[in-house]
Order: sequence, then C-alpha cells, then structure tokens
Amino acid sequence: MPHINDAEIASGLKLRAEEAAKTPERSLLERVIALRKTILELRDKGHATSQIKKWLGEQHLHIAEGTLRNYIARIVSAERRARDEGIQETSNADILRICKGIVRAKIAPPNSNELCAEHLSSPPAPRQSAPMPAKKTQPTPSSSTFTPRPDNEL
Repeated sequence: MPHINDAEIASGLKLRAEEAAKTPERSLLERVIALRKTILELRDKGHATSQIKKWLGEQHLHIAEGTLRNYIARIVSAERRARDEGIQETSNADILRICKGIVRAKIAPPNSNELCAEHLSSPPAPRQSAPMPAKKTQPTPSSSTFTPRPDNEL
C-alpha cells in the first residue's frame, strides 16, 4: 500500500477538515461531503479506507471505517446520479440532496401515498405455507442397560 507522503494532499485535507470542523452543527455526512474531493483523490491514488480514516481522525473528524466506506459509496453514487441528471459541476448541497434522496428511496416504498390508504383499510392476507411432510417414526430398539437390583430398593 502506498504511504502518505504527498504534502499537498495532506495540507488540502487539513484545510478542508478545519473548515468542516468550524461548523459542528453539520452532520457527519455533510462534513465528509465537504472533504469528498480530497477523500476520493486519496482513494484513487490507492490509499486504504483505514488510512483515510486515520487522517480524518487527526483532523478531528472521527468516523468509523465502515461508515466512511458507506459514505464514500453514497457520494460516488450521488455524483454518478448527478451526471445522469445533467449536473456537470456538483456542489456539496447537490451531493447531500442526492445522498439523502438515495436513502429515502431505499426506505420509502414506491407509490407510498397509494400504499397507505389501500393497505391500512384491509386486514393482512393469511400466510400460506407448504404442508409439512409427515414424520416417519420408527420404534426405538429396547436395548436398555437398566437391571433392577433387589438389594437397592428405593
């Protein structure tokens, strides 16, 4: 794995992290989006998510590695969707809007307005399952080792 020695990228990350840390009312996703260009640049250069996580921690942006990986995937997906929508230069607000839209699209069912009225008025359909096959029981052999002893009465 490549080692961090690119001072320009590190200083850019530091400046952007300082900017992101100045406004703590922003969500973690918003702060990662603010650093997205540097994070994606580091990732494209071959740096591991664990290294990027460590650098962000040094800049007072603490995030779990899995969360960072998830956010990177969401940001990349949002940038791709923005290009598909015809947005050439995506702002942080555009990426955040699309990221939140991606999450909501996964949570909300399609046509959720129609779903409420239709499904709340009718009882749930009974579950139908395949009949269970009958168990074949075989008599157990009577090879017991119990031998009653008259001298040991209960």
